[in-house]
Amino acid sequence: MSPIDDLPPLREVIKRHDLRARKSLGQNFLLDLNLTARIARAAGPLAGVTVVEVGPGPGGLTRALLTTGAKRVVAIERDERAIAALTDIVERYPGRLDVVEADETNFDEALSNLVAAGTQGLVVSSDGIFLAHRQQLIDSTIKHRLPGLFAYRLQAEAGGLMAYAARVEQLSRRAAFFVDRVLKGANPADLPIEQPTHFALAINLRTAKTLGLDLPAMLVAQADEVIE
Repeated sequence: MSPIDDLPPLREVIKRHDLRARKSLGQNFLLDLNLTARIARAAGPLAGVTVVEVGPGPGGLTRALLTTGAKRVVAIERDERAIAALTDIVERYPGRLDVVEADETNFDEALSNLVAAGTQGLVVSSDGIFLAHRQQLIDSTIKHRLPGLFAYRLQAEAGGLMAYAARVEQLSRRAAFFVDRVLKGANPADLPIEQPTHFALAINLRTAKTLGLDLPAMLVAQADEVIE
């Protein structure tokens, strides 16, 4: 039995800490541990990986990330009730869960914790908050000298070291196609699920120079866009 298994049920944790979801904080808790386990596994192999979780709430996904094998989880949370609710998980996994009391856009404190733990680079997910607040995030990565691989070209344009992802404009055009089909009477359940077929690599050489990185010439040559 894994040590996470004997933690209190999430509903009990929520009741004990009066942790009812608040719309003002944008909270919507995942309570199905089977679902959170699937989400954690979908992230790929986590062994040796440090994961930054924004808004863990009562810790449903946090538990899954730890049991799936994440080396360390840095949880950014501003709700004092949720911070107290995570105490049991912190005690079960000493040294593997750090709870940072901060707003989700206080990247500086979170990255400072990662650097202190020996993190040498970041792979940043496509979460919208990282795009909306890209300048704050990227300024913090440069301040802490953390090379980052981002999910949007706009992030590389804003100073991120690299971005590798499907082109948003192409995805938007395909989305418009499906909206048109639905408006013309097609059953959404009958429409095919499409996956991107082209991924673009953008490299910001200015940032590479700032970070003191000498990128391989072959990598730069393969980039779809080089920002100088």
